[in-house]
Amino acid sequence: MLESGDTRLRLLREGDLAGLATCLASGATGPYYPGDFESVQELKARFAADGFWSERDGRLIIEDLEGRMVGWIFHFRNHPFMDSRELAYFVFETAMRNRGHATAALGLLSAHLFTTLPVHRLELTIASENLASLRVAEKAGYRKEGVLRQAWYSPALDRRLDACRYALLRGENQG
Repeated sequence: MLESGDTRLRLLREGDLAGLATCLASGATGPYYPGDFESVQELKARFAADGFWSERDGRLIIEDLEGRMVGWIFHFRNHPFMDSRELAYFVFETAMRNRGHATAALGLLSAHLFTTLPVHRLELTIASENLASLRVAEKAGYRKEGVLRQAWYSPALDRRLDACRYALLRGENQG
């Protein structure tokens, strides 16, 4: 478990899966979630395979100090020939946003990855209009490197979105 202030990161538990599937299917991730939503069956299969943590990728629950699931954060290998990882984070409930959970989670996982993996670069791809997430990246010490035009399609918004690419290099100051 990783902890900072009133935010904790922990491995997923089997008991999280139904609630997680509900959050994902309900649109609680907001219009900027770029992935497909996973069913309870898909979540259970992945959990049975590796508990959502492996050398290639990992997902952690973001929770508050009372143990409530606030969101999740994950990393994955985004380039087969580069020593980098991409991270993504989502706070599910609107009422839990703007409380520093995403910033704390990003800082915790970034530090953990630099400590435990031979990576030199961590990256974020954020919808250019997702101002809250852009602020999270900057508070966590990530630097904007450019814009990816029409990087992905948002079904919730029914249009293509530009994305900003942010990165943090090993040895740079985290926020």
